[in-house]
Amino acid sequence: MSTSTQRSVLGSKDRFKTAVAAAFGTSVENYDFIAYGTASALYFGAVFFPDSDRYVGTLLSFATLAVGFVMRPLGGAVGGYFADKFGRKPVLVTAMSVMGFATFLIGVLPTYGQVGVLAPILLVAIRMIQGLAFGAEWGGAITMAYEHAPWHRRGMFAAIPQSGNPLGIALASGVFAWSDTLSGTWQWRTPFLLSAALVIVALIVRSRLSESPEFQEVQAGGKTEKNPLRATLADDWPGILRVIALRVVESFAYYSTATYLLNYITERHPDLRSVALS
Repeated sequence: MSTSTQRSVLGSKDRFKTAVAAAFGTSVENYDFIAYGTASALYFGAVFFPDSDRYVGTLLSFATLAVGFVMRPLGGAVGGYFADKFGRKPVLVTAMSVMGFATFLIGVLPTYGQVGVLAPILLVAIRMIQGLAFGAEWGGAITMAYEHAPWHRRGMFAAIPQSGNPLGIALASGVFAWSDTLSGTWQWRTPFLLSAALVIVALIVRSRLSESPEFQEVQAGGKTEKNPLRATLADDWPGILRVIALRVVESFAYYSTATYLLNYITERHPDLRSVALS
């Protein structure tokens, strides 16, 4: 049995470590995204759009949340392009670094009261970077887990990174429930600042992963695509549109519940704020 065939049947020696590391990284990315959603529902309207009507400010805050979702497909396309050209591992490490840095920057942003309209402009710019990084990371994490897995269990291994989603969501909700007891801007700054610790751990874990064996084989054979994005669009653009449509439905259903209802409950029933956060 050839080495390539044996690897396809059994998977790489790092298959479990890669899948777990992918799940951990995905949990950090979801922590960052949920942290932004929570802050949009509770704080950003007053912090970055204070001159607007309260309801308009809330809508503008949610609009900055939407910017990240618009950028995610673009991030996936850019990340996939570079992953097919230069490898999965460097793209994953870079995406994690960019996402973590962008999230940390939100925690130190000046408010509208300090620098005026520059504050929301910076917020939107950082949110765009967040969306790009999340798109690149999510697709790359699943691809790495898939390509390290044995051929008959690839579906299961590709699903493992998704287990990081609820962990990141729960962690972000817990941190916001705790930071709500703090005073001033530390209520919303602290969760973003704390994400730096999670990112450092995730980077250490991911830096120790081996490159995708499938990519290494393709690269060694000189068979990498000159333009992976164009090739993908040409081969299966209907499939791409279907996946985008499915993700839009799933993400809209969850985030509209997790953010709008949080805002609604705290606005109408302030005494239930801690319950809504937890």
